[in-house]
Amino acid sequence: MNNNKTLTILLSLLGVAVAILAVAVGVYFGVTMSDSSSSREASGSPTSSVSSAQPSPSAAESSTETTSESSPTPEARNCTVDAHASEVLMAIHEASEKYPNEFGWEYEGNSNYSPCATLSYAQLDQRDITNSQFATLLLFFHDGEYLGVDSTYPQQVQKIEENGDGLDVVYRDWEALEKSGQNNMAAPLYNSHVHYYWDGDSVQYDGRIPNTHLGSR
Repeated sequence: MNNNKTLTILLSLLGVAVAILAVAVGVYFGVTMSDSSSSREASGSPTSSVSSAQPSPSAAESSTETTSESSPTPEARNCTVDAHASEVLMAIHEASEKYPNEFGWEYEGNSNYSPCATLSYAQLDQRDITNSQFATLLLFFHDGEYLGVDSTYPQQVQKIEENGDGLDVVYRDWEALEKSGQNNMAAPLYNSHVHYYWDGDSVQYDGRIPNTHLGSR
């Protein structure tokens, strides 16, 4: 009888021990599987690397703005016609000394000077004009640089116009008038048309420059 009770107690204890062991094993494997899954998720996620490799839109915009601000913008060239530019005034002073006129030269702003023009001019007129015969002096410029005058012979410009990159000039031909034997009333009948242009190296002209036998300036 006692032996049966003892056996029953031992079997009960064994069952409890087995149950406890089963629970312990289950808990162990559950924790292990959870740790393994967490490890795989941490090592397999691509989010971190992609995010670091791609700059945010705001960063890209900031970089573009910085580059744009740091790059100097070339100043636009001022091509406005300026009849009283310093280059014109200096050229007038130089030409007046090199080609003096007994009456003196006068500048009234007759010019199409521009630092961007292939060929531009400034016109000086004889200061004291007592009759229909008077002297003029054309100063030529290329890209704003003073080149020289139209002629070293006495000239009288009647009209000057821009023609493309060149200049069309109408001179009074006093030499032809003199040869004709007519008086000054016939002067408007005697003119010479000259086209000045820049050939890439210097000023050239088409036509005939008059008054070359009247003596140089």
